[in-house]
Amino acid sequence: MRQDEDDLRERVARDAAAAEASAAAAGGGLLPGVSRLQRQEGVEDGFKSAVQGLGRLKRDMPAVVAKMERARVAGEYVVTRGR
Repeated sequence: MRQDEDDLRERVARDAAAAEASAAAAGGGLLPGVSRLQRQEGVEDGFKSAVQGLGRLKRDMPAVVAKMERARVAGEYVVTRGR
């Protein structure tokens, strides 16, 4: 039983080392069998830009909604008063 445990530990260590070597050769930090995209930097920049845009949208949305509500109230006033 002890021999089986030692063999298992050895195999796990060997597989982990092989996976790290494979990831380093494929572009670093990637899963085994997954290579870097040809346009990796462009994809990462696009994703970063989208996340930043969503952050701005989340931050600015309450002000936009308030502005629309004021415009709706002003429009109702103009329509009902006939001015």
